[in-house]
Amino acid sequence: MTQDIFFKEDAKAKLLLGINQVADAVKSTLGAAGRNVVIQNQLGLPANTKDGVTVARAIHLKDSAMNQGAVMLKTAAEKSVEEAGDGTTQTSILVQAICNLGKEAIEKTNPITVKRGIEKAVEIACAEIANLSRPVETKDDLVSIATISANNDPYLGKIIGEAFDSVGRDGEVVYEVNPSSSNTTLEIVNGMKVNSGLYHPRLANNPAKMIYEAKDCLVFVSDFSLKSIREVEDIVNCAENYGRQMQLDKRPPIVFFATVEGDAFSMIVNNVAQGNLDACVVAPSEFGSLRKQILEDIAAYSGAHYHSEDSGDRVTRDLKRLGIVSNIRVGSKTTVITGGNGNAEAQIEKLKLQIAESENSDVESDNLKRRIARLSGKVGVIRVGGKTVTEVSERIDRVDDSIHATRAAYQEGYVAGCGTTYLFAGDQIYRQI
Repeated sequence: MTQDIFFKEDAKAKLLLGINQVADAVKSTLGAAGRNVVIQNQLGLPANTKDGVTVARAIHLKDSAMNQGAVMLKTAAEKSVEEAGDGTTQTSILVQAICNLGKEAIEKTNPITVKRGIEKAVEIACAEIANLSRPVETKDDLVSIATISANNDPYLGKIIGEAFDSVGRDGEVVYEVNPSSSNTTLEIVNGMKVNSGLYHPRLANNPAKMIYEAKDCLVFVSDFSLKSIREVEDIVNCAENYGRQMQLDKRPPIVFFATVEGDAFSMIVNNVAQGNLDACVVAPSEFGSLRKQILEDIAAYSGAHYHSEDSGDRVTRDLKRLGIVSNIRVGSKTTVITGGNGNAEAQIEKLKLQIAESENSDVESDNLKRRIARLSGKVGVIRVGGKTVTEVSERIDRVDDSIHATRAAYQEGYVAGCGTTYLFAGDQIYRQI
């Protein structure tokens, strides 16, 4: 395979062309008054969206050198999605400006000096933005932020704002398609949020959003690693038996709350890729006793047997060892479970008893309280409706952006829009550099 090689000005020009092409397509979606972009999918059908990262992901340039520039910008946008869940259009515009102005600057001075100047400017800008931010204090604040982020849709803004107001600062809001109505509705349900996400990107069944979603899901919980194919086969056979008992057309999805390694993990990934298995792996990020406590709580909520290394449990084909949840949504960093088939109330009472009867330190008491809050949490479920598939898809993109923007504002505060914050940050950069 031959490859083209570019040097100096030719290389810079190619990369910059790729960056500009993607940024020009993405930046039309900027802000509440941004325009929609129509994308042709693999089936030739149009997808109508105002989500910047969705537009960026759809662009693949024929020129390989220009495409490298496009990939650089898309990587920055993807990082924004991973860290904040929103702000991809702003990121694309900033990358475009930095690259174009940076190219002019390095023609006149040392590139390392330019790089250090950019890093210093970022430091000053971040400090100024933190200084300008205001905390979210009222429900009206939440509704206003959600409305602006949903492209000035007051109905969606009201629903999303009410959802966050109901679940609280540490609660979770998710969305799903409303299969029975064209209306968009809100329901507050009991749920559980875990600060661990996808074990591997190839397990996402929605690659565009990098999430795994499933309904009526079976749950396997273990604090020891699954390493052999036989162990995974036993769990899959349990799922098949459950499907037959419930007279289902296919095997139900399985989520492994465990570390899966070696041949066992390869088997899961390969079968998922071939469409033979609907499964996901979530390995809690905590270690030691904290990991065991989280797994114990997940097992209690879902009705699963907690396979503990301490008690010598091993994997069997006993169906009663799997839990059941109505809905599960696994993101890159968090997992939200609703409709567990277990007895969360009994686990909560057990933890309350530990607080009352034991002489725990403040740290241990706080940990027990966090576990109780996790088990007794609420989740706002927004069911997105529409008259056509295109309408639902476009509305979901706006709901997704608005949820992430509102969550970020609720947790870290918000700043004035319309580019005014950049003006204040730019003024500080000018004064200090």
